[in-house]
Amino acid sequence: MMLLSVLQSCSTEDSTNNQNVVSSNSGIIENDVYTNDYFDFSLPIPVEWKVITLDGEVSEFELDNAEKDHLTSKGAVDVHSKTLLEMEKKVHPDSAGIRIVFLSEDRSGIKHGAREYLEYAQQLMRDMDGNSEVRYEFGSIKSQSTIGGKDFLAQPVFFWNQGIKQAQMTYCQEFKDYLLVVVLSGFVSKAELAEAKAVLSAVEWGD
Repeated sequence: MMLLSVLQSCSTEDSTNNQNVVSSNSGIIENDVYTNDYFDFSLPIPVEWKVITLDGEVSEFELDNAEKDHLTSKGAVDVHSKTLLEMEKKVHPDSAGIRIVFLSEDRSGIKHGAREYLEYAQQLMRDMDGNSEVRYEFGSIKSQSTIGGKDFLAQPVFFWNQGIKQAQMTYCQEFKDYLLVVVLSGFVSKAELAEAKAVLSAVEWGD
């Protein structure tokens, strides 16, 4: 299971006061431009990309009791993710497509910010690796990756599913009471990754 799937596999119960702040402003799309006032950025939506959801879904990890006990014993963080924007481009008719997802993450359960979040997500995938047909390979966390000129921490993940190698890039940075997480997934070539990064390069920040 990819990090993207892990982050979105969840209940929709809103359990924190902070989440209500972002829930009231999940962003809007006008004239093919997505704007989020809370995180203070805008992103033009390319014509060939399809917006999948813009519903501000609040979610939590759903783990069985054994998984919860296992992660708690490791001092796992309390993760509450919410989808802000999800869009994709079909590269081939029979493919899942390249996908870009913006998530907000309530920081109240994360003591050490963006790096801890990425390390926790990596550990969760490692723990699932032995019980899945998917095999993962993790790149090092990079400290100077940019989206629209703003620095983010970033981590590449490579995985093999039914013999097919795919890759995913996860960006994370701290904003006020939240982390902003951006996930690029579904690409199988450097050209597809470059295309997804080109979309993100068009992000404009208000500050």
